[in-house]
Amino acid sequence: MSVTNIIRYSPELIQKLDQEEKDYPIDPMVLAILNGIKKTKVEMGPGRSGGSQHGGARGPRTYYGGHSSGHGGGRGGPGRGPGRHRGGPRYENPDGNGFQRVRGNSRPTSKPIGPRKKLYEEPSAFTDDRLISDIRTVLGKLSSENSGTITSQLLKLKLDKEDCIPLVAEVLHESAINGIFIVDYFVGIFLNIGKAYPKVIPELNRRILRQISQPNMFEESEDTLTETCKQKSDRWQISNALLMAELYKRGVYSDDLLVKVCRLYIDRISSETPEKQFPLKIIVEFFPPILEKVVQRMTAKDKPLQIQDVFAKLEAISQDKSYPGPVRFPVMTLIKDWKNRLC
Repeated sequence: MSVTNIIRYSPELIQKLDQEEKDYPIDPMVLAILNGIKKTKVEMGPGRSGGSQHGGARGPRTYYGGHSSGHGGGRGGPGRGPGRHRGGPRYENPDGNGFQRVRGNSRPTSKPIGPRKKLYEEPSAFTDDRLISDIRTVLGKLSSENSGTITSQLLKLKLDKEDCIPLVAEVLHESAINGIFIVDYFVGIFLNIGKAYPKVIPELNRRILRQISQPNMFEESEDTLTETCKQKSDRWQISNALLMAELYKRGVYSDDLLVKVCRLYIDRISSETPEKQFPLKIIVEFFPPILEKVVQRMTAKDKPLQIQDVFAKLEAISQDKSYPGPVRFPVMTLIKDWKNRLC
Protein backbone atom coordinates (compact mmCIF):
# COMPACT_ATOMS: atom_id res chain seq x y z
CA MET A 1 0.00 0.00 0.00
CA SER A 2 1.41 3.40 -0.96
CA VAL A 3 2.06 6.28 1.45
CA THR A 4 -0.92 8.11 -0.04
CA ASN A 5 -3.30 5.24 0.75
CA ILE A 6 -2.03 4.95 4.33
CA ILE A 7 -2.66 8.64 4.99
CA ARG A 8 -6.05 8.50 3.22
CA TYR A 9 -7.33 6.03 5.81
CA SER A 10 -5.70 7.76 8.85
CA PRO A 11 -7.62 10.93 9.84
CA GLU A 12 -5.69 11.06 13.13
CA LEU A 13 -2.39 11.32 11.26
CA ILE A 14 -3.75 14.17 9.14
CA GLN A 15 -4.76 16.06 12.31
CA LYS A 16 -1.27 15.49 13.71
CA LEU A 17 0.25 16.94 10.56
CA ASP A 18 -2.00 20.01 10.87
CA GLN A 19 -0.84 20.55 14.47
CA GLU A 20 2.85 20.15 13.58
CA GLU A 21 2.39 22.63 10.77
CA LYS A 22 1.25 25.24 13.29
CA ASP A 23 3.92 24.48 15.92
CA TYR A 24 7.03 24.27 13.71
CA PRO A 25 8.09 26.23 10.68
CA ILE A 26 8.22 23.95 7.60
CA ASP A 27 10.24 24.34 4.45
CA PRO A 28 8.02 25.62 1.59
CA MET A 29 8.86 22.61 -0.58
CA VAL A 30 7.97 20.13 2.18
CA LEU A 31 4.79 22.11 2.88
CA ALA A 32 3.76 21.76 -0.75
CA ILE A 33 4.23 17.98 -0.55
CA LEU A 34 2.24 17.74 2.71
CA ASN A 35 -0.60 19.84 1.29
CA GLY A 36 -0.69 17.51 -1.69
CA ILE A 37 -0.91 14.46 0.59
CA LYS A 38 -3.78 15.93 2.61
CA LYS A 39 -5.76 16.73 -0.52
CA THR A 40 -5.96 13.00 -1.32
CA LYS A 41 -8.36 12.40 1.60
CA VAL A 42 -11.82 11.31 0.42
CA GLU A 43 -15.03 10.37 2.14
CA MET A 44 -15.38 6.66 2.84
CA GLY A 45 -18.57 5.14 1.56
CA PRO A 46 -20.18 1.72 1.62
CA GLY A 47 -19.61 -0.92 -1.02
CA ARG A 48 -16.95 -0.40 -3.70
CA SER A 49 -16.64 3.36 -3.40
CA GLY A 50 -13.82 5.35 -1.86
CA GLY A 51 -10.99 4.26 -4.13
CA SER A 52 -10.64 0.69 -2.85
CA GLN A 53 -8.01 -1.49 -4.47
CA HIS A 54 -10.79 -3.94 -5.37
CA GLY A 55 -12.78 -1.47 -7.42
CA GLY A 56 -15.49 1.05 -6.72
CA ALA A 57 -16.40 4.47 -7.96
CA ARG A 58 -13.49 6.48 -9.18
CA GLY A 59 -12.49 9.13 -6.63
CA PRO A 60 -11.56 12.72 -7.33
CA ARG A 61 -8.29 13.56 -9.09
CA THR A 62 -5.38 13.87 -6.70
CA TYR A 63 -2.73 16.53 -6.45
CA TYR A 64 -0.34 14.30 -8.39
CA GLY A 65 -2.43 14.10 -11.51
CA GLY A 66 -3.98 10.60 -11.12
CA HIS A 67 -7.36 9.43 -9.85
CA SER A 68 -7.74 8.39 -6.26
CA SER A 69 -8.59 4.78 -7.11
CA GLY A 70 -6.38 2.04 -5.68
CA HIS A 71 -3.55 2.22 -8.19
CA GLY A 72 -4.56 5.34 -10.11
CA GLY A 73 -3.10 8.09 -7.93
CA GLY A 74 0.38 9.23 -7.20
CA ARG A 75 2.27 8.86 -10.48
CA GLY A 76 -0.82 8.37 -12.60
CA GLY A 77 -0.65 4.59 -12.23
CA PRO A 78 -2.65 2.28 -14.46
CA GLY A 79 -5.84 4.23 -13.80
CA ARG A 80 -7.84 5.05 -16.89
CA GLY A 81 -8.56 8.47 -18.33
CA PRO A 82 -6.51 11.62 -18.12
CA GLY A 83 -4.81 10.47 -14.95
CA ARG A 84 -2.45 8.09 -16.81
CA HIS A 85 0.70 10.16 -16.79
CA ARG A 86 3.60 10.76 -14.51
CA GLY A 87 1.95 13.33 -12.31
CA GLY A 88 3.39 15.41 -9.58
CA PRO A 89 5.19 18.72 -9.60
CA ARG A 90 8.69 19.07 -10.99
CA TYR A 91 11.15 20.96 -8.81
CA GLU A 92 14.20 23.02 -9.57
CA ASN A 93 16.88 24.09 -7.14
CA PRO A 94 18.00 27.72 -6.83
CA ASP A 95 21.12 27.04 -8.90
CA GLY A 96 19.05 25.99 -11.89
CA ASN A 97 20.63 22.53 -12.14
CA GLY A 98 17.30 20.75 -11.85
CA PHE A 99 16.52 17.50 -10.09
CA GLN A 100 16.43 13.91 -11.22
CA ARG A 101 13.49 11.68 -10.36
CA VAL A 102 14.36 8.21 -9.09
CA ARG A 103 12.32 5.42 -10.67
CA GLY A 104 9.72 4.13 -8.23
CA ASN A 105 9.99 7.18 -5.98
CA SER A 106 8.02 10.40 -6.47
CA ARG A 107 10.49 12.46 -4.46
CA PRO A 108 13.00 14.50 -6.43
CA THR A 109 16.71 14.12 -5.75
CA SER A 110 19.43 16.69 -6.07
CA LYS A 111 21.70 14.50 -8.25
CA PRO A 112 22.15 16.26 -11.60
CA ILE A 113 21.99 14.28 -14.82
CA GLY A 114 25.54 14.12 -16.20
CA PRO A 115 26.72 13.80 -19.80
CA ARG A 116 26.42 10.47 -21.61
CA LYS A 117 29.51 8.30 -21.30
CA LYS A 118 31.46 7.32 -24.42
CA LEU A 119 31.96 3.64 -25.14
CA TYR A 120 35.49 4.22 -26.43
CA GLU A 121 37.93 7.03 -26.75
CA GLU A 122 38.69 8.23 -30.26
CA PRO A 123 42.42 8.36 -31.04
CA SER A 124 43.87 11.83 -31.24
CA ALA A 125 44.89 13.26 -34.58
CA PHE A 126 48.63 12.63 -34.23
CA THR A 127 48.85 9.22 -32.52
CA ASP A 128 50.03 5.99 -34.11
CA ASP A 129 46.60 4.43 -33.66
CA ARG A 130 45.00 7.30 -35.54
CA LEU A 131 47.43 6.85 -38.45
CA ILE A 132 46.70 3.12 -38.70
CA SER A 133 42.97 3.77 -38.43
CA ASP A 134 43.14 6.33 -41.25
CA ILE A 135 45.05 3.90 -43.50
CA ARG A 136 42.47 1.16 -42.91
CA THR A 137 39.62 3.56 -43.58
CA VAL A 138 41.11 4.83 -46.84
CA LEU A 139 42.07 1.39 -48.17
CA GLY A 140 38.65 0.03 -47.23
CA LYS A 141 37.13 2.35 -49.86
CA LEU A 142 39.42 1.22 -52.71
CA SER A 143 37.73 0.13 -55.94
CA SER A 144 38.50 0.10 -59.63
CA GLU A 145 36.79 3.49 -60.04
CA ASN A 146 38.59 5.50 -57.33
CA SER A 147 42.14 4.12 -57.19
CA GLY A 148 43.61 7.52 -58.10
CA THR A 149 41.70 9.30 -55.35
CA ILE A 150 42.62 6.65 -52.77
CA THR A 151 46.29 6.89 -53.74
CA SER A 152 46.25 10.67 -53.28
CA GLN A 153 44.61 10.37 -49.87
CA LEU A 154 47.17 7.79 -48.72
CA LEU A 155 50.14 9.84 -49.86
CA LYS A 156 48.91 12.75 -47.73
CA LEU A 157 49.42 10.64 -44.60
CA LYS A 158 52.77 10.41 -42.83
CA LEU A 159 53.47 6.77 -43.69
CA ASP A 160 57.19 6.71 -42.86
CA LYS A 161 57.13 7.65 -39.18
CA GLU A 162 60.02 5.68 -37.71
CA ASP A 163 58.02 3.91 -35.02
CA CYS A 164 55.04 3.23 -37.32
CA ILE A 165 56.67 1.64 -40.39
CA PRO A 166 56.11 -2.00 -39.27
CA LEU A 167 52.46 -1.25 -38.48
CA VAL A 168 51.96 0.57 -41.78
CA ALA A 169 53.48 -2.35 -43.72
CA GLU A 170 51.27 -4.79 -41.81
CA VAL A 171 48.11 -2.85 -42.68
CA LEU A 172 49.09 -2.51 -46.34
CA HIS A 173 49.81 -6.24 -46.61
CA GLU A 174 46.64 -7.29 -44.80
CA SER A 175 44.49 -4.98 -46.94
CA ALA A 176 45.96 -6.44 -50.13
CA ILE A 177 45.34 -9.99 -48.88
CA ASN A 178 41.71 -9.27 -48.05
CA GLY A 179 41.19 -7.35 -51.32
CA ILE A 180 43.03 -9.78 -53.58
CA PHE A 181 40.30 -9.58 -56.24
CA ILE A 182 41.66 -6.09 -57.08
CA VAL A 183 45.31 -6.92 -56.41
CA ASP A 184 46.47 -4.95 -59.45
CA TYR A 185 45.17 -1.72 -57.88
CA PHE A 186 46.85 -2.52 -54.56
CA VAL A 187 50.16 -3.11 -56.31
CA GLY A 188 49.74 0.21 -58.11
CA ILE A 189 49.30 1.90 -54.74
CA PHE A 190 52.38 0.11 -53.38
CA LEU A 191 54.47 1.39 -56.28
CA ASN A 192 53.34 4.96 -55.64
CA ILE A 193 54.04 4.61 -51.93
CA GLY A 194 57.52 3.32 -52.80
CA LYS A 195 58.24 6.55 -54.67
CA ALA A 196 56.95 8.86 -51.93
CA TYR A 197 57.91 6.80 -48.85
CA PRO A 198 60.71 4.37 -49.84
CA LYS A 199 61.33 3.35 -46.22
CA VAL A 200 58.03 1.45 -46.12
CA ILE A 201 58.77 -0.92 -49.03
CA PRO A 202 61.55 -3.07 -47.46
CA GLU A 203 59.33 -3.90 -44.48
CA LEU A 204 56.41 -4.68 -46.81
CA ASN A 205 58.63 -7.03 -48.87
CA ARG A 206 59.75 -8.80 -45.72
CA ARG A 207 56.16 -9.45 -44.71
CA ILE A 208 55.28 -10.83 -48.15
CA LEU A 209 58.27 -13.16 -48.32
CA ARG A 210 57.91 -14.24 -44.68
CA GLN A 211 54.44 -15.52 -45.51
CA ILE A 212 56.07 -18.22 -47.69
CA SER A 213 58.36 -19.67 -45.05
CA GLN A 214 56.29 -18.78 -41.97
CA PRO A 215 52.60 -18.70 -42.86
CA ASN A 216 50.36 -16.85 -40.45
CA MET A 217 48.59 -19.06 -37.92
CA PHE A 218 45.34 -17.61 -36.64
CA GLU A 219 43.49 -18.14 -33.38
CA GLU A 220 39.77 -18.28 -32.72
CA SER A 221 38.17 -14.85 -33.20
CA GLU A 222 35.09 -13.20 -34.63
CA ASP A 223 36.41 -13.86 -38.15
CA THR A 224 36.22 -17.60 -37.57
CA LEU A 225 32.42 -17.41 -37.66
CA THR A 226 32.66 -17.51 -41.46
CA GLU A 227 35.86 -19.54 -41.88
CA THR A 228 37.99 -21.75 -39.69
CA CYS A 229 41.50 -20.84 -38.61
CA LYS A 230 42.98 -23.29 -41.13
CA GLN A 231 40.80 -21.96 -43.95
CA LYS A 232 41.91 -18.43 -43.16
CA SER A 233 45.57 -19.47 -43.10
CA ASP A 234 45.19 -21.25 -46.48
CA ARG A 235 43.45 -18.22 -47.95
CA TRP A 236 46.26 -15.96 -46.80
CA GLN A 237 48.89 -18.18 -48.40
CA ILE A 238 47.09 -18.32 -51.76
CA SER A 239 46.35 -14.58 -51.73
CA ASN A 240 49.97 -13.83 -50.83
CA ALA A 241 51.11 -15.93 -53.83
CA LEU A 242 48.78 -13.95 -56.12
CA LEU A 243 50.22 -10.73 -54.70
CA MET A 244 53.73 -11.97 -55.50
CA ALA A 245 52.63 -12.92 -59.01
CA GLU A 246 51.35 -9.39 -59.63
CA LEU A 247 54.59 -7.90 -58.32
CA TYR A 248 56.57 -10.17 -60.66
CA LYS A 249 54.37 -9.20 -63.58
CA ARG A 250 55.06 -5.51 -62.84
CA GLY A 251 58.82 -6.16 -62.81
CA VAL A 252 59.24 -5.64 -59.05
CA TYR A 253 60.37 -9.22 -58.40
CA SER A 254 63.16 -10.79 -60.45
CA ASP A 255 63.38 -14.09 -62.30
CA ASP A 256 65.79 -15.45 -59.72
CA LEU A 257 63.33 -14.78 -56.91
CA LEU A 258 60.56 -16.44 -58.89
CA VAL A 259 62.63 -19.61 -59.39
CA LYS A 260 63.58 -19.78 -55.71
CA VAL A 261 59.99 -19.42 -54.57
CA CYS A 262 58.72 -22.07 -57.02
CA ARG A 263 61.40 -24.56 -56.01
CA LEU A 264 60.62 -23.94 -52.36
CA TYR A 265 56.98 -24.85 -52.96
CA ILE A 266 57.90 -27.90 -55.08
CA ASP A 267 60.17 -29.31 -52.39
CA ARG A 268 57.32 -29.24 -49.89
CA ILE A 269 54.90 -31.25 -52.04
CA SER A 270 54.06 -34.81 -51.06
CA SER A 271 51.06 -37.09 -51.52
CA GLU A 272 51.15 -38.32 -47.93
CA THR A 273 48.70 -35.87 -46.35
CA PRO A 274 46.39 -33.07 -47.56
CA GLU A 275 48.62 -30.57 -45.75
CA LYS A 276 51.60 -31.63 -47.86
CA GLN A 277 49.48 -31.46 -51.02
CA PHE A 278 48.47 -27.87 -50.33
CA PRO A 279 51.56 -26.28 -52.02
CA LEU A 280 50.22 -27.70 -55.30
CA LYS A 281 47.09 -25.60 -54.87
CA ILE A 282 49.25 -22.53 -54.34
CA ILE A 283 51.27 -23.18 -57.52
CA VAL A 284 48.13 -23.79 -59.56
CA GLU A 285 46.84 -20.36 -58.46
CA PHE A 286 50.24 -18.68 -58.74
CA PHE A 287 51.25 -19.49 -62.34
CA PRO A 288 48.24 -18.60 -64.56
CA PRO A 289 48.49 -14.79 -64.09
CA ILE A 290 52.21 -14.81 -64.99
CA LEU A 291 52.40 -17.78 -67.37
CA GLU A 292 52.63 -15.61 -70.46
CA LYS A 293 55.56 -13.63 -69.04
CA VAL A 294 57.23 -16.84 -67.80
CA VAL A 295 57.13 -18.34 -71.29
CA GLN A 296 58.51 -15.13 -72.78
CA ARG A 297 61.39 -15.13 -70.32
CA MET A 298 62.08 -18.85 -70.91
CA THR A 299 62.41 -18.29 -74.66
CA ALA A 300 64.38 -15.07 -74.39
CA LYS A 301 67.83 -15.05 -75.99
CA ASP A 302 69.36 -12.91 -73.24
CA LYS A 303 69.45 -14.72 -69.90
CA PRO A 304 66.45 -17.01 -70.37
CA LEU A 305 64.47 -18.04 -67.33
CA GLN A 306 65.73 -21.38 -66.00
CA ILE A 307 62.53 -22.85 -64.63
CA GLN A 308 62.21 -26.01 -66.75
CA ASP A 309 62.95 -28.25 -63.75
CA VAL A 310 59.93 -26.86 -61.92
CA PHE A 311 57.56 -27.69 -64.79
CA ALA A 312 59.17 -31.12 -65.20
CA LYS A 313 58.37 -31.97 -61.56
CA LEU A 314 54.84 -30.62 -61.97
CA GLU A 315 54.33 -32.80 -65.05
CA ALA A 316 55.49 -35.87 -63.13
CA ILE A 317 53.05 -35.05 -60.31
CA SER A 318 50.20 -34.69 -62.81
CA GLN A 319 50.78 -38.31 -63.87
CA ASP A 320 51.13 -39.67 -60.33
CA LYS A 321 47.82 -41.28 -59.36
CA SER A 322 48.75 -41.33 -55.70
CA TYR A 323 47.53 -37.73 -55.67
CA PRO A 324 43.74 -37.37 -55.56
CA GLY A 325 42.00 -36.22 -58.72
CA PRO A 326 40.86 -32.78 -57.41
CA VAL A 327 44.54 -31.99 -56.70
CA ARG A 328 46.08 -33.59 -59.78
CA PHE A 329 43.71 -32.43 -62.54
CA PRO A 330 44.37 -28.67 -62.14
CA VAL A 331 48.11 -29.44 -62.43
CA MET A 332 47.46 -31.29 -65.68
CA THR A 333 45.59 -28.24 -67.00
CA LEU A 334 48.49 -25.97 -66.05
CA ILE A 335 51.05 -28.20 -67.81
CA LYS A 336 48.91 -28.36 -70.94
CA ASP A 337 48.56 -24.56 -71.03
CA TRP A 338 52.31 -24.15 -70.53
CA LYS A 339 53.17 -26.49 -73.41
CA ASN A 340 50.68 -24.79 -75.73
CA ARG A 341 52.31 -21.42 -75.07
CA LEU A 342 55.79 -22.81 -75.73
CA CYS A 343 54.80 -24.02 -79.19
